[in-house]
Amino acid sequence: MNSNNNHVVYSHSGVDWNPVVDGDFNVRFGSCTREPTDFRTETLLTAELIHSSMESDYCIGISGGIDSEIVARAFFECGFDFTPIVFKFKDDWNRSENELAFSFLNYYGVKPEIIELDI
Repeated sequence: MNSNNNHVVYSHSGVDWNPVVDGDFNVRFGSCTREPTDFRTETLLTAELIHSSMESDYCIGISGGIDSEIVARAFFECGFDFTPIVFKFKDDWNRSENELAFSFLNYYGVKPEIIELDI
């Protein structure tokens, strides 16, 4: 599994996306092919790139943390529809994170799909 134009290539034991965890893990980074812009613009460009590469509906995990919020905000700002996913741990082990996730999604008027996990 590689990134856009193979900018980041990783493998296990020389095999791309090898699920075997033993052996060598390798990562190779390419160089920038254009002048980078500001962070916000780069997140919007990345959202557009991901959206244009999808052949069907897609989901974005919303954890209640800043990383998933930045990703979701970029997709919202671009006007792209997606299904937000929130994982709910048994016995509310991640209640505080979920409260943040639900608050964020409520702001955008979006209801997430909730996946319950017993960890």
